[in-house]
Amino acid sequence: MQEHLAVISAVDTEGMDTISALKKGFKAHFKHVLTIPEHYKTVMLSRDPLFLKRTAMMDPETVKRLPAQKHLIDTLEKGIRNKEIKALDPVLNAQIIWASLFGILLRIITENITDETLIDKMIDGYFTLLEQGITRS
Repeated sequence: MQEHLAVISAVDTEGMDTISALKKGFKAHFKHVLTIPEHYKTVMLSRDPLFLKRTAMMDPETVKRLPAQKHLIDTLEKGIRNKEIKALDPVLNAQIIWASLFGILLRIITENITDETLIDKMIDGYFTLLEQGITRS
């Protein structure tokens, strides 16, 4: 998990708008996870309390203490402060974004999709839908 956080934290999003920063971060996340797909599934789908302590994110208080999700919340809050995205609940939206991309990622792993162009297309398509819902008009 530490290595995964390091990958996400290393993504340079300086000067990027919120949606572009989110896309870049999640593309790095996907690329890393796809190097360890079985490990990722084992950890993320486990009900073992030891794993859940580091992966459970549906409780608003719990999600705030998970480093990668906290980074997502911070990115959303920055977008709200900069008036790039609507003033929606950043914690709830971080949970929704993470959970929905988790679903896409699990399907990519389960179906053994290796075509990076298709994977990028899925991420870009997701963020196009998201952007139309949360950006200020």
